[in-house]
Amino acid sequence: IGKSTLVRNFAAECVALEASDALGLVFVLSASNLENDYLGLQAVLECEGNDKEPAAARPAQPLTQSAVRKRVHALLGSSRWRGRWLGVLDDLPAPDLMETVNMDWLLK
Repeated sequence: IGKSTLVRNFAAECVALEASDALGLVFVLSASNLENDYLGLQAVLECEGNDKEPAAARPAQPLTQSAVRKRVHALLGSSRWRGRWLGVLDDLPAPDLMETVNMDWLLK
């Protein structure tokens, strides 16, 4: 069984047990589309939490890839999402190749 199948089964079980409130967000970040996946996740997280965060706290200018990742990680760690999400990192290269493809930040 692959990662995606495990996540789908887990999410379906949460719904079946009426525990879906405990799992508020399920997402997949794919190595082949990581930048866009993070941008999409950022948009979802900011949309879901926009009633709790003043607009002034959200960046007005486009962010660098690194800044987007930091923003997403901060949002996932916020009181709104902490412990309520499940993410799948899909199609990652072997750990010894992460630096070669500029993904070694995942290992930190």
